[in-house]
Amino acid sequence: MKLNGHLIEFQTTRAEGSIEMSAGNVQLVIAPEGDDDEAAMVFKVGEGMKVGYRGYYRCDG
Repeated sequence: MKLNGHLIEFQTTRAEGSIEMSAGNVQLVIAPEGDDDEAAMVFKVGEGMKVGYRGYYRCDG
């Protein structure tokens, strides 16, 4: 991932029903929702910043 102009190498683990990536105090979690190709993503930097997104994680088109 490129963050603020710097490439960050994440360590990836699969948890129950989600994919978790982390590097130091930066964390990214992607969790599929339902049977559609929809997912929720949460991006955290330390304790001060947390944002969430919803969308599609796959396109079979």
